[in-house]
Amino acid sequence: MDKSTAVNNLMDNYGEMAGLERRELERLIDSGLSKGFSVKQCYNGIRLCLGMEYGQQEIFSAAEAAEMLEISESELFSKMQEIGAEPIQSGRTVFYFPKGVDM
Repeated sequence: MDKSTAVNNLMDNYGEMAGLERRELERLIDSGLSKGFSVKQCYNGIRLCLGMEYGQQEIFSAAEAAEMLEISESELFSKMQEIGAEPIQSGRTVFYFPKGVDM
């Protein structure tokens, strides 16, 4: 994912709702990049924050969650087991926190 795609996706999903402008999102991503995060990590972090702020459910794959936390997927699943997260199967998809996470 490149920065332009990330900004476009965020604008499509939250631009109007949050009153965002492209340059605000570009600045947030640039800030994350300057701290060593990838575009995808910045994008998913912004998605997480905006989803929480505006009450929108954001669903992350195990790979995305592991990348955001900078751990492997196996470490992610181990941590989830430690905190008692129970998987819920829906068709071919497995959800771990289908109702979200209280922060």
